[in-house]
Amino acid sequence: MKVLYICKYKSGFKENLAPFIHEMIISLQNKGVDVDILKMKGKGFRSYIRYIFTINKKLTVEKFDIVHAVYGLSAFVACFQSKVPVVTTFIGSDINIKWIRFFCKNFILKKINASIFVSKKLFELAGRPSNSTIIPFGVNYNKFFLKDKLICRQELKMEQNKKYIIFSSRFDRPEKNAELAFATLKLINDNNIELVELKNIPEDQLNTLYNACDIALMTSLSEGSPQFIKEAMACNCPIVSVPVGDVSEVIGNTEGCYLTTYEPSNVAEKLLLALDFGKRTNGRQRVRELELDSERVNEKIIKIYSSINS
Repeated sequence: MKVLYICKYKSGFKENLAPFIHEMIISLQNKGVDVDILKMKGKGFRSYIRYIFTINKKLTVEKFDIVHAVYGLSAFVACFQSKVPVVTTFIGSDINIKWIRFFCKNFILKKINASIFVSKKLFELAGRPSNSTIIPFGVNYNKFFLKDKLICRQELKMEQNKKYIIFSSRFDRPEKNAELAFATLKLINDNNIELVELKNIPEDQLNTLYNACDIALMTSLSEGSPQFIKEAMACNCPIVSVPVGDVSEVIGNTEGCYLTTYEPSNVAEKLLLALDFGKRTNGRQRVRELELDSERVNEKIIKIYSSINS
């Protein structure tokens, strides 16, 4: 089976793809799927329009069984051809935005052959379209696993006696809402607590960082199915998060993981509870129970491909 992936070019990442897309493609290739990638550069709606000719030319020259667009507007490009069936994964930064959601519901979802939503919330927002499946992106158990905290801190030159809270992204991304994290730490007022920005972290050090930190904190205004939470869970890292995306479903009743409101006082309360918890969680088992490891997730995607081509 040969699949053409359509997704946005992401500078600074491996293969210039968002890490979760790169991981998915590698896993599919390991399962025998022949994957080619069309990486679209540029910003704004016009950057998609100019790739309509590109994909039509590519599909004329080469034979593909499936076109898989990752992100709603990427599917816009794929919809202007009728040679190959189209599968689209909606990741959150499409359906969560009103004008893109309107466009997806009234055009894209009527054109494509199958849709994948990474969370139930996105599926609901999109109006429960037919031919849809809820499949979050998986977490690679070979990349995210348990390591000794003291050794990890030594590797990263972190202080052994400090309390480190890893934030879900860069501080300068508005949708990640770092202001709430800063306000919370100001309220706690403890110089022994440090907020770690998830910025310019080499891929081979990310697992070490999760294992070195005491808590994973998410205060985002909008998410689909955040990889940050699943990766932290796979490392048994305690979590404090607002109920965004599918976080509540992923953490479930895992001891040492806490949901919070957007009030700094409530975030502070939950952070202190997580610090008092004082040990690693059983999050890795929870992720396995939910079948969120990348191997199981990609088996489900292959089944969708096969059902379309049967």
